Amino acid sequence: MTSAVSSTDSAAPVPLAASKRGLLPGIRDQVFGNLYLTDKKSGTEFDTDDEAVLHTLTAAAGVEIENARLYAGARRQQ
Repeated sequence: MTSAVSSTDSAAPVPLAASKRGLLPGIRDQVFGNLYLTDKKSGTEFDTDDEAVLHTLTAAAGVEIENARLYAGARRQQ
C-alpha cells in the first residue's frame, strides 16, 4: 500500500522545499512512515518518471519493513 501525501495532510508534516513529492510506505492498511523526495537537483518540478520511482521505492520499503517485523516475531517465538 502506498498513499500520496499532500502539503495539507495532517498525518505527516511535509518538509519545506521548492518541489516535493511524498508517499507513505506500508503494507495492506498499515503505514510505516513517510518517504519524501524534495528539491530536485536539476531545479525542475518532479515529473511522472520521478513519481514512478517514488512509488517503487515506497512499495519496496513497505515490503522490507514488514519482512523485518515478521522475521523479528519469528525469532522471538524460537
